[in-house]
Amino acid sequence: MSTSIVCNGVFKIEDSVRVARLWGKRKNRPAMNYDKLSRSIRQYYKKGIMKKTERSQRLVYQFCHPYCL
Repeated sequence: MSTSIVCNGVFKIEDSVRVARLWGKRKNRPAMNYDKLSRSIRQYYKKGIMKKTERSQRLVYQFCHPYCL
């Protein structure tokens, strides 16, 4: 598994290379890598889709309401 869901929309990316490759495939961007993916995630912060977790940890992210499960 490349990600694990903790709770309240919080998840950790376990395999950043694989997640970046899959996201690039989904977005039709074959040259996607984790640096580019992380830039995309920062855009989701601005749009209110995701937010930083209370305790900043590497590769741990959180979806905002109503996007969380």
